[in-house]
Amino acid sequence: MGICDRIYERWMGEVQRRKIEFLLSAVRPEGLVLDVGAGPGFLSEYIPVVSVDVSEAVLSAKGYKVIGSGNRLPFKTGTFDFVFCVDAFHFLSGAGELERVLKHGGKLVISQFTTRYDEGKTLREIEKSLESARPVDRFFLRDPEPEVVLVAEKI
Repeated sequence: MGICDRIYERWMGEVQRRKIEFLLSAVRPEGLVLDVGAGPGFLSEYIPVVSVDVSEAVLSAKGYKVIGSGNRLPFKTGTFDFVFCVDAFHFLSGAGELERVLKHGGKLVISQFTTRYDEGKTLREIEKSLESARPVDRFFLRDPEPEVVLVAEKI
């Protein structure tokens, strides 16, 4: 594990794991799951996933790992039942590529940090980027940092 990975683990490990535990209890994913912007693979500690990240940190994730961009995913259209994007949406040019690899009826879970003053704006920006999915749930997390969560279903 490199120095940056160790710093991130110390700084954010516990926070990310708590957030992921909450998301998994709220969403309960089934089938083939993709984690875009996986970083060191926190989600893979809980469920089997395909982890994608531009950083080599993804190599420490469990299971199948891909070094690549969430803007150009190397998967066939309609491959995944669930797509997670936790705290990485701001690196993407929108939700289109996440939606492309999602099966019809599949769920997209986007969780993005924000400020308490920009929660509504952040949520609207994520919703506006949806092309082929419709929101089915939205909620806010505020511990320890403000976070918006959008769950959408591909139509």
